Amino acid sequence: MKRFLLFMSILGAGCASVPPPPPVDQAMLDLAVERGVEPQALENGRRLYLTRCTNCHGNVRLDQYDPLRWPTIMDRMAPLAGLDLPQRDDLEDYLQLARALKAAQGDSISRSAK
Repeated sequence: MKRFLLFMSILGAGCASVPPPPPVDQAMLDLAVERGVEPQALENGRRLYLTRCTNCHGNVRLDQYDPLRWPTIMDRMAPLAGLDLPQRDDLEDYLQLARALKAAQGDSISRSAK
């Protein structure tokens, strides 16, 4: 029983510290304009992240990967998540901008689980 309670305490503490994925807010939209990304692509990318990625991976720290690795990761994972090319691109745009925005703000994004 003690082990179970310890496990649940650790699990609960870990879950409580996981922030939600960054919203598509004005700062992200401003960065999108600078990089030529459509606002609708960001909204769609965030929705895809929440519905297709977090089911298996949970919220991951997007800054744990070099931004140059994301295209390779996306090429590998998009078919497994059932994403077509426009969805894949929208998701990558969201992930890249969310990462860049948090890096500029000095924050880490979500948790470090892979």
